Amino acid sequence: SLRLSGSCRCGAVKLTIPVSRTQPWQVCHCPHCRRAHCAAWAVFVSPEFGGTSIECVAKPGSLRPGFESRCLGLGPDGEPVRRSFCASCGSTVAVSVQPARGRRIMMVCAGVLEDRSFPKGFAPGFADIYSKQRAPFYL
Repeated sequence: SLRLSGSCRCGAVKLTIPVSRTQPWQVCHCPHCRRAHCAAWAVFVSPEFGGTSIECVAKPGSLRPGFESRCLGLGPDGEPVRRSFCASCGSTVAVSVQPARGRRIMMVCAGVLEDRSFPKGFAPGFADIYSKQRAPFYL
C-alpha cells in the first residue's frame, strides 16, 4: 500500500489517503458527476480495503459537506451522495455514499492529489462506471 496526499486549490483542506496499488480508481461518467466536477468524468479514489481512514486537516470552517446529490455510478439504487468541499475555494475534495446495505463509503476526488506524493512508476488502474452515459464529446 501507499499513502497519497492532496489539498484543495487554496490549501485550507489537506488530506492523506492510504491507497492500494492494485485497487482500481473509479471513473464515473454519469451526468450528475460531470456537472458536479465540471469535467467529462469524475475520478474517485477509495481508501485501501474499503476503509474510511482518510486523514483530513482543515482550517476551522473550511471543509463543508454539500447537499445530498446523486451519482448514478456510486448510488445506482438511488442512494444519495454527499460531496464535501472547501468553503474558501470551492474545490470538491471528497465524496461519500451510504448504500442501502452496508456502511458509508468515503472516497477522495483524484484531482486534489498532489503529483509529488505519487511514487515513481505508480500508475493506478481505472474502472469505468456508468459509461453508458459518457459525455457526447468523449469518444
